[in-house]
Amino acid sequence: MSFAQHERQPDSASTNFSEMWIDPELWDEMRGGLTAFRGSKLWQPSGAPLVVASPENRRPVHMPERVQQEIDDYFEKRFGIRFRQRSLFATGSFGEARLHGVVRAITPQAPFCFCWSPSSADLFEEYGAKPDAKPLVAWLEELQFRCDGLSDALRSGHEVMLVGPAFLAEVL
Repeated sequence: MSFAQHERQPDSASTNFSEMWIDPELWDEMRGGLTAFRGSKLWQPSGAPLVVASPENRRPVHMPERVQQEIDDYFEKRFGIRFRQRSLFATGSFGEARLHGVVRAITPQAPFCFCWSPSSADLFEEYGAKPDAKPLVAWLEELQFRCDGLSDALRSGHEVMLVGPAFLAEVL
């Protein structure tokens, strides 16, 4: 499914839902002067800015594919987006981004949406610590994922899942 044909609207029972697709003109206001960083081993340490898109169907690197599908089923039901397979992962922490490779500042160039958790710095790491007996949906609910508070997300240094067709990635 292409970005233009994005997923259905979120479940009306969602409690933390805010408008999903955000005008990129609102980015500066929403980020509160903070920067979204993304680290990638594929990027060169210098060079011209790049325009990158969030993936359509990102394969998990470390998490079992079945688990990612179940998590995305939750996100799709809650927010209308399969955030794990569709996201560019960013953070407000330069140091955290640096652990993943060359760091660039990320700025949306087209309508975008985002999701993050004030209770989870990195969902993969949280999954590794999840008690086996805890049902996945109950565990995700406890993590309090939300699609608002971008400046809070960046300030926290937690993982921010960004979805959109065009993000400018600039060398710092």
